[in-house]
Amino acid sequence: MLAKENTVMQVSDFILDYHTIKGSKICVQGNIISLGEDTSISDNYNAMSSFNLDTRNLSRDIRKQIMQKCTISSPCLEVVCGIAQDIYEDKGLVVNQVGMNTDKKLVESQHRTQEKTMNVSTSEYTCKVNGENIGITLDGAEKIKMVDEYGIHIGYLHGKEYSFGHGAGSIKITKDKTGNIISVVRDDNVNTYTSVSCFTNSKYNNYYIYGDKIAEGVSLSMVTGMMVTDPKLTYLTTFVHDTLTIKNNTWPLIEVTTKVYSKIIGDIVITYYLLMEQGANNIVGTVKRIKVNGNPKNSLIIMNNKMFIEDDIGTRQVQVKDGKIQIID
Repeated sequence: MLAKENTVMQVSDFILDYHTIKGSKICVQGNIISLGEDTSISDNYNAMSSFNLDTRNLSRDIRKQIMQKCTISSPCLEVVCGIAQDIYEDKGLVVNQVGMNTDKKLVESQHRTQEKTMNVSTSEYTCKVNGENIGITLDGAEKIKMVDEYGIHIGYLHGKEYSFGHGAGSIKITKDKTGNIISVVRDDNVNTYTSVSCFTNSKYNNYYIYGDKIAEGVSLSMVTGMMVTDPKLTYLTTFVHDTLTIKNNTWPLIEVTTKVYSKIIGDIVITYYLLMEQGANNIVGTVKRIKVNGNPKNSLIIMNNKMFIEDDIGTRQVQVKDGKIQIID
């Protein structure tokens, strides 16, 4: 399918025909997603098919509405028009027009966001602390139940920490704005451990478990290259679990942050999203929107849209060919 001016393309067609339409005026329909100042548009049927949008030519008011309303949890289905042009050395569209029904679609988007915020709050979590999974159940604000390899522990809130009896120590919990746990610091009276992942108990647990392993492998591959310059550097990778919903389809999503500490190359913060899907035999994670110190234009952008699985060998890059997942050696 080749696009002509005033023809509205689907995202998948734009990606497939990009080298033919590059430099032309194009209109595309898809789901707009804003991550701060970075904006992308994804296919209506496959969130993994997406490309970047440059919205600097739009009015400040429209850009602000996109940033506030077109979120990962509630994308905006719109038609955008502009010039097909590389953005961050990848396929993109420099937008000069958005067919945005502001009074209707963005208000609907806001309502969906509020509904999701109310519904995602839960009291049951699984957290990885010191390499082991522990179960945490919050009973209101004052009481907590923790299940670890030694059994069940009941704790009560004292100040900012939950204290356990019988030598089980204490736990300090940090939550996000929706009330979900994002980190756990546990003091067992001998050592202090900080969780690197914490997720709600849901049907996506298996995706998150595999996704965390994939993210650890992906981040390690990035850091390994830096170790050539500084073999003594250290790093820490943390995860925040979420979902991406488009129409009636929902995908597990992991926000990954890797902090690198080095006296030679300086401290570096790498962030990216891992979009999780079920393949024929494996759970697949696709890297999205990678940034280094907040900058989307960096040497690691080649990792964007790369797909990975986790198997007995470890984290492995894959590709989809003829509808099948193939290992890239």
